[in-house]
Amino acid sequence: FLFSSTKTISMYKYLFITLLILAISSCNSKKTKTEQELATEAYGEVKFGMTMEEVLKLNLSKDCYVLDDEIMINESLSKIGSYSYFIGLQFHNNILNKVEIESLSKPFKRIMKDIENLKRYIVADYQEPQWSYIPNGPTVSPRIHVYAWKHGNKMIVIDIIRVKDSDIYRAQLHIKLLSPEEMQQSEASKTTKEENSEL
Repeated sequence: FLFSSTKTISMYKYLFITLLILAISSCNSKKTKTEQELATEAYGEVKFGMTMEEVLKLNLSKDCYVLDDEIMINESLSKIGSYSYFIGLQFHNNILNKVEIESLSKPFKRIMKDIENLKRYIVADYQEPQWSYIPNGPTVSPRIHVYAWKHGNKMIVIDIIRVKDSDIYRAQLHIKLLSPEEMQQSEASKTTKEENSEL
């Protein structure tokens, strides 16, 4: 009887350890995006480098309107977290090169919730911002950069925009694919800042 219960306990230990290993490996195998996926990611199924025609074939653009070089997606279809946003997809030479995600207009305290929601959306793939400035109250500036990331040839910025002459604000996230010229300017600017910080 003693031998049998010892054998049963050993079997349960083995089963527990096996289940624990499976649970840990399942947590670790959460799909992370590859560098190539991050480089082309714009919004949802929309990828940088797509033409306007390719984007218009996707499901998310069913309720949208098209301008000369921009697709505006209806805010009722564009949820990030529990908030709705207007989405603008901007094209240069018929190739997607910028995404603008903008909130409804709100008082300052409420707009900060949108700012943090947009930050969580970006941090999920790009980690913490490389630059941040959190205003401690309402501002009279027309635009304030709050968070910024640079990932390869992509610039991501979250701004607070003040609606002209009012105490109402909008949160705006823009994701832009940098041209080779903009990449050179960005690198030159970074080098100058590093040199100045050494002085």
